[in-house]
Amino acid sequence: MIPYIKKYAILLVSALILTRLVSAIILMIQPELMTMQLSGGGTLSMGMGFLVSGFEYIVNIAFVVLLNKEMKKESIQSTPVLVLTFFSSLMGVLFFLFVVAYERMGLVKK
Repeated sequence: MIPYIKKYAILLVSALILTRLVSAIILMIQPELMTMQLSGGGTLSMGMGFLVSGFEYIVNIAFVVLLNKEMKKESIQSTPVLVLTFFSSLMGVLFFLFVVAYERMGLVKK
């Protein structure tokens, strides 16, 4: 159980840093990426949050793939954990750790 906690703690922190860093680098290279010219001569600008959210969903898909592989290795079938991971990698990993802990403690009846 401890190796899973270490592995996913490192992955979650690095994913958080990576999404923010990639978004900042993209906006530094292409600052007008999130702006639009309006017909009245004004401009509409969206914040960096939209770009960060998009990258977080891509990272969440990677976590879904990793957790699916780990679940097959542990012989666990839990689709709700994978769906939750798509929307929030932190919550998905936490619930995965809970499911693995319950399985290893023998609290889940099959």
